[in-house]
Amino acid sequence: MFANPEDREHEVIKTLCCIKTFVSWNSEKVARICRERCGGGTYLLVNRVGLGIGGAHSGMTAEGDNSVLMQKVVKDILQHDQEGLHVVPPVSDATKAWLASTNDITEFVALKNLIFMKEAIEIEHMKATMQSHVLEQGKKFFEVWTTLVSDDILGLSHAFGERFFLQAACNALDNDCVHPGAHKLLERYIYLHMVTVVIENLGWYLRHGIITAAAAKSLADHKNSAVKDCMPYLNDAIEALGCTREAQYHAPIARDYIAFNNQPAFDDVTQAGEIMDFTKVATQQSLYKARL
Repeated sequence: MFANPEDREHEVIKTLCCIKTFVSWNSEKVARICRERCGGGTYLLVNRVGLGIGGAHSGMTAEGDNSVLMQKVVKDILQHDQEGLHVVPPVSDATKAWLASTNDITEFVALKNLIFMKEAIEIEHMKATMQSHVLEQGKKFFEVWTTLVSDDILGLSHAFGERFFLQAACNALDNDCVHPGAHKLLERYIYLHMVTVVIENLGWYLRHGIITAAAAKSLADHKNSAVKDCMPYLNDAIEALGCTREAQYHAPIARDYIAFNNQPAFDDVTQAGEIMDFTKVATQQSLYKARL
């Protein structure tokens, strides 16, 4: 889109705005969870998680506050939808009827359709809300936009972002990922992401009657299973992000942390041994010796 925007010029600004907000929101979430999982050591300068937290909070505010920036995204979506330029992947009526009646929505395609559907429904809801306030009730657009539809704006913009990123990931999986092992890994992580997104929006799906309560109940167990399915590939996933095994020497938790805690030199991370093989898990707890 950015290298060759011909015939897609209208998409560039709203997509850039959405990417900026989602990247910084995701950075904050990753840094916060890493800090919670790894403890006080994450504040050491060498581990840089503390810098990630500060940088993410700055990123969510600088060059446009994220929540405010999403107003531009939604304004463009509504304008482009009116002009017939905003394209949302279609979900057939038969698929919608099936999703509303089945007690199992854990298949890859089902989860993808649920995320795609949310954007289309949010667009229609936003249009109907604005029409009611402005055209039917005669309220001023500025008043409505700034005081009455903030939650609707965030709902639509998030739905657009989730659909955009998922669609791009699925396109990469289907068209660009040719290595069998990489394809398997990417598919598992996309699945885990989709389960997580649907769980985070369960109230919305149930409120709109899009899924059944029975279908919603099974999602948590499938998310836990999806996490376990990804664990054997964790080292590969970390290295795929550019963090090689050689670059991980500062993190005892990624190595034999029991051996590291059994010696007095906290600054000597080499005592933690080799990088942990997550297919074989950590040293047995029975070998741990409490420090006096």
